[in-house]
Amino acid sequence: MCRGATIATRYSNSRGAGAVTSQWVVDESGSRVKLACVNWPSHLEPMLAEGLGKRPVGAIAADVAAMGFNRVRLTWPTFLVTNASYGNLTVAQSFQRLNLTESLAGVRANNHGVADLKLIDALKASRL
Repeated sequence: MCRGATIATRYSNSRGAGAVTSQWVVDESGSRVKLACVNWPSHLEPMLAEGLGKRPVGAIAADVAAMGFNRVRLTWPTFLVTNASYGNLTVAQSFQRLNLTESLAGVRANNHGVADLKLIDALKASRL
């Protein structure tokens, strides 16, 4: 990173638009925004964001926001992109190979259509 360079990046979320200017994150009125981040693990062996077998992604996201967090760091299963054998694996196949039949049933019930996605597409879809 070069000193003196101005970095400006636009972003938007459910609370409105904003920007990253220089060293500050600001909202649409130019006021500084304090980032409150939480990790959401998805790097474990099933390679899907944790909890999607228990509750819909929207309900989990709403609870995260209600707790005062405004950013989520979705951990990345590096082996998903470094092991070619996972390239065409679906969420259902990933759970089945680990004998996670109860969790798979929960994913199907709580997050319709996710089980049939390829793992990489499910990871993209779970971004908040």
